[in-house]
Amino acid sequence: MRIMDLVRDDIRPSKILTREAFENAMRVGMAVGGSTNMVLHFMAMAKEAGVDVSFDSWDELSRTTPTLVKLAPSGPWGVTEFNDAGGVPAVLKALGARVNRAALTTSGKTAGEIVDEASIENAQVIHTDSDPIEPEGSLFILKGSLAPGGAVVKASRVAKSMWKTTLKARVFEEEESAIDALRAGTVEPGTCIVIRNEGTKGGPGMREMLGATSALMGAGLGETCALVTDGRFSGATHGPAIGYVTPEAARGGVIAVVRDGDEIRIDLAARKLDLNVPQAEIDARWKTHVALEPRIKRGYLKFYSEHVAPASEGAVMPRF
Repeated sequence: MRIMDLVRDDIRPSKILTREAFENAMRVGMAVGGSTNMVLHFMAMAKEAGVDVSFDSWDELSRTTPTLVKLAPSGPWGVTEFNDAGGVPAVLKALGARVNRAALTTSGKTAGEIVDEASIENAQVIHTDSDPIEPEGSLFILKGSLAPGGAVVKASRVAKSMWKTTLKARVFEEEESAIDALRAGTVEPGTCIVIRNEGTKGGPGMREMLGATSALMGAGLGETCALVTDGRFSGATHGPAIGYVTPEAARGGVIAVVRDGDEIRIDLAARKLDLNVPQAEIDARWKTHVALEPRIKRGYLKFYSEHVAPASEGAVMPRF
């Protein structure tokens, strides 16, 4: 078994989980249209490995990593076609000089050795660097007055007509209320659905907002409405779903004082997410703001909510 070989050769996780290896993995993930969950999990793993990976790291790599594969649900290709076309090694080869060749892998080979042995068997499935699907990666980090610490969107799943838009906020304190409104048909085109208090502390636990995004698409609003939340999304995200808004509502983020009817401006190309409300008005709202009572008042989840890191830091627990 390969794991026994690694033990025999004294190849430990710390020798593999290097900054260079994380950057390779992040680039591959964005090149194939991977889930927004990658952002959270990679930051958590990196923190455990002693490697600094942040929203800014993702933003930097996103701007210099082309989208090369349209894997389902972002495109027509399944994992079988992807594997037949050369799989991950072929994507590494297509990324060319962006790959950190010296990074060691669990195979015992370096990334460079894997690249040298790889071949792209179907350029319709795995595009080359000279013929990318998009010039940038599938995940964008947005910042602005609504998300000063950052937010994440899977841009490859957003219609181009929604890349730059200004919408009217409709605020919900939890996912279920938003789903009920969508199913009842009371959400109008031009709405930005804001679901707050779903972050690591406020949830607590940061569950996926898959039900809300599915209801949004089911209502036929995927190209006329957006969803913004301090919660998170799955790889099956559809439409303009912006999550991981930082700081979250429960940590005093601006999302906590958004009100129905506020204008929210989205500009994916500029990587911006802004609340079009004067700062003086925001300051006034904070003076009368009453935070929601914690959902969990005892037990481990209370302990978790009091100690868990924000999404922008991987949602990890401290070592005690």
